[in-house]
Amino acid sequence: MLDFKNRELWDQLFLTDPSQTTPIEGKEYKGTSTHPYWLTFRCTEVFGPCGDGWGFSIKDQGFEALDQETKLHWAMVQFWYMRDGRKCLVEHMGSTKAVYRTAGNANTPSKMKYDEEAPKKSVTDALVKCMSQIGLTGDIHSKLWNTQGHQQRAREYHQYLQTIRDKNYANLSNQAEEPIINSQQLPSEGSDQETLKIYSRDELESILVSVQTAQSFDQLNKIYKLYKNTPIQQTVYNACQSKRKDAGWMQKQ
Repeated sequence: MLDFKNRELWDQLFLTDPSQTTPIEGKEYKGTSTHPYWLTFRCTEVFGPCGDGWGFSIKDQGFEALDQETKLHWAMVQFWYMRDGRKCLVEHMGSTKAVYRTAGNANTPSKMKYDEEAPKKSVTDALVKCMSQIGLTGDIHSKLWNTQGHQQRAREYHQYLQTIRDKNYANLSNQAEEPIINSQQLPSEGSDQETLKIYSRDELESILVSVQTAQSFDQLNKIYKLYKNTPIQQTVYNACQSKRKDAGWMQKQ
């Protein structure tokens, strides 16, 4: 049975801030990469400080000769993060050409190139791959990034997150977290009182991402029903209607 709780962390990390990306250049393939330091920021925001809520270690590394002129540096990295009091682990490998001959052209002859930062690049490559396994920048690694309207939705989502950060920074002296809802958002008196609860900002963030990444009208409808007769019913309803309109789901499929 489909359980949306399995996707809470994935949905929380899935959308990438377009302002923190750059086109991949100088490679044989095209694509989009994310600024690595922004990834560490997001991990810190979700899990806590590096070394406490998350971190990584280099399990193994080395150089491998691919031919007489090309040497590859590789690194096996273990990424860990704390979740519900448990230490979770992900491992992945990264690699970078450390010694190679450039292709050259009519104006610039080929030459040997030595990359002294190859080990650092390999570790970063492996770490980014580890982070992607738990959902971070999942929209770039999937086919969603270049779909119509997605980057605008991602931009609006991260602008929304920034307004929350700004509000928190402005109220650091107040240690008690403010509710994300007001009395106007509460269900009517006839609603089931057992469903009433105050949702944290992280929970609401995860729910809104699940709406943005829904793949069908039926999935969208299931999300809405999960939060019907709760304090965030109107918020989820508005998000679902916006997603439905953007996706062109004007009637049940």
